[in-house]
Amino acid sequence: MSNSERRWLIVGVGGIGGYFGGLLAHAGHDVTFLARGDNLKAIQANGLRIDSVDQSFVVHPVRSVESVVEDDPFDVILFCTKSYDNETAAQSIVSAAGDETVTISIQNGLGNDSQIQRFLPGVVYPGLAHIVSARTSPGVIQQSGGARTVFFGDPQGLANETLKSIANDMQSAGIDATAADDILHHLWNKFVFIVAFSGMTSYCRAPIGPILRDPIAKAVFCRCVAEAAAVAKALKVNVDREIETAALRRAEAYLGKQEGATSSMLRDLLAGRPTEIESLNGAIVKEAAAQNVDVPVNSAIYAAVRLASANRMS
Repeated sequence: MSNSERRWLIVGVGGIGGYFGGLLAHAGHDVTFLARGDNLKAIQANGLRIDSVDQSFVVHPVRSVESVVEDDPFDVILFCTKSYDNETAAQSIVSAAGDETVTISIQNGLGNDSQIQRFLPGVVYPGLAHIVSARTSPGVIQQSGGARTVFFGDPQGLANETLKSIANDMQSAGIDATAADDILHHLWNKFVFIVAFSGMTSYCRAPIGPILRDPIAKAVFCRCVAEAAAVAKALKVNVDREIETAALRRAEAYLGKQEGATSSMLRDLLAGRPTEIESLNGAIVKEAAAQNVDVPVNSAIYAAVRLASANRMS
C-alpha cells in the first residue's frame, strides 16, 4: 500500500501526536486528528501549527474531529495519549479500527500496547519517540529538542513487512522512523531513564538539576535506575551493557543550561491532573514482584505519587 492510499488516525494531538501527525499531513498523507476542547476548536479554525528546530509550518485545512464513526476503518492509528487515558481513548475509537488496522502506541511507560489491545481489533504494537515537544497553546506544537526519532515493532521480534512499509511512509514525511527488530531493547533503554527522571522529579517535587547536585538525592536517582535495569535483566531484555551509565549521563546532560527541567508527570501532579505513575514506576513494581526483584526506591516513588495523584495534592 502506498502512502497515498494509507489512511492515518492520530489519537492525542499533543507534543508527540501533533508533531508527527503534523509532518505526515504536511507531506500530503491522508491524516485525521482526534482532538477535543479548545485544541480541536483552534485546529479547525486556524489549522495545526508546528514550530520545530528546523522548520515552521501550518497544516490548514486539517481534518480534525471530536469523535470517530467509520464504516471504512483506518489503516494506521498512532496512539499518542497519556497512558492514563488509554481505556477511554481506545473505547472511543473502536469503530475506527478493523481487523487489518495497525495501531502503534507512541507513549511513555510499559504495557500500553497490551492495554489498548483489549479494546481494539487489529494488532497494537509498542513504540516510543525520542523528542522534546509540547503543545504550548491550542493548535500549536513546539518542538525544541531531542533526536526526533520514532521506533516501533513486534515485541516477539518477528519480521513485519507492514511495519517496515509504515516506517517508509513516515520517512517520506521527514520523520526518522524505524521498524525495529528488537523493540524491547529500545523501549527499555529509554524506560530505565524516564522512570528515574519522571519518578524522582515527582517524588522530590524538584527539577532534575537540584536532584543531581544533591549527593543523597543523586544516589537515590542512581538506585532508581539500577532497580529498573535489574528488572529488565531479570526479564532477559537485550538492554545495553552500560545502560545505567547511559541513563545517568543523559540526566547529567541537563546540568548547566536545563537544570530547571521537570517531567510531565511532575507537572501533571502539581496541576492536580492524573499522572502516568502506573505505567512508569508502577510498572517496575509490578514486573519486579513477578521476577522476585527488590525495588525499594521505585516502590516508595510509586506509593507516594500514586497517593498524591489520587488525592490531587499539590
